[in-house]
Amino acid sequence: MPNSVSLSTSTTQREEPKKPGPANGGRSPNNAIVAHLNNPDDYSFHSTMASSLCLGWITDAADFDFKKGKRLLGRYRDVRHLLIGAWYPLLPYTRNKTEWMVSQYHRPDLNEGMILAFRHSDSPYREVDGQLRGLDANATYEIKSDLSGKSRTVRGADLMKQFQISLPGKKTSDLITYRKT
Repeated sequence: MPNSVSLSTSTTQREEPKKPGPANGGRSPNNAIVAHLNNPDDYSFHSTMASSLCLGWITDAADFDFKKGKRLLGRYRDVRHLLIGAWYPLLPYTRNKTEWMVSQYHRPDLNEGMILAFRHSDSPYREVDGQLRGLDANATYEIKSDLSGKSRTVRGADLMKQFQISLPGKKTSDLITYRKT
């Protein structure tokens, strides 16, 4: 009697799936992990946004900010469709508190995407430079920062050459959306 049992219902070997595209092999980081969110602040919310969003808010606590919680959840609903596209880490993953992390989520089929940028708690750097990926160099894009509320229009070629992100305070984050115009 064998020591293991095959759970496959077929006797043919399954082919390995194809891995197209960006750094994650064409797979989105969405649904890769579940990160429980206890605090309704922008930094924590942005940190868990790209995983399977699992809120652990204690909504019956006397100090729970319902208005902020509703705003954050509404923003997630606005951009969640962008999490299933291409994912590009614009800076390496790090837990080093003196560095930044920045990721781009791009939907070429919709001509839009978003950037999540994090300035960690001990980072002395107010700005970082990156290069966006997957854009149409000949097109223009409307860029909007959630943190500042400001919008601007930039050529795709310029965004792929240099994209500067500024976060004034330590342990802050920004969700930046872009759309081809």
